[in-house]
Amino acid sequence: MNNVSLPWPENGNPRTTSLNIGCGGDSWGDIGVDLSRSLPEVSNHPNVVASALRLPIRGDSIEEIRCWHIIEHIWDWKGVLEEIVRVSKKGARVQLRFSLDDGFKRDFLINWSRFDLSL
Repeated sequence: MNNVSLPWPENGNPRTTSLNIGCGGDSWGDIGVDLSRSLPEVSNHPNVVASALRLPIRGDSIEEIRCWHIIEHIWDWKGVLEEIVRVSKKGARVQLRFSLDDGFKRDFLINWSRFDLSL
């Protein structure tokens, strides 16, 4: 697996690094990951094409993660959460958003309490 070069200054001191999983054309974050490139007419494109289940990012390296409206579309959503935990630094800020109008919500919320997200 080729790891992404994180946007750290030349002096080697890391700054806050943010990851946008399922970014599509959204420009938020230092690293944007999506399954495919955006359409040509979209001004912003992900800088990493990869699955949320196998992020090409080294562990314990991300301080802020946004995962908006994609987790409900992935059959192995627990695998996505495991990847988020793996790449997150201790105390990372993680933003999850998903639709509240389908059965996913019920399964996710019931199982959430059984999933270890300790960072």
